[in-house]
Amino acid sequence: MAVGADSIISTTHDLNRFYAALLGGRLLDTAQLDETTTTVARAPVTAAGTRGRP
Repeated sequence: MAVGADSIISTTHDLNRFYAALLGGRLLDTAQLDETTTTVARAPVTAAGTRGRP
């Protein structure tokens, strides 16, 4: 059993069960799951290191 930086204790089996439930639609409804798995364009970084408008 591994201990994380914030003292979260888990096993690979626990993580596999969680992701299977998450991506299998057992934790979120379809609209919420679609929102979490949809990528969006980010604004480019300007020469000053800030984000401009896309």
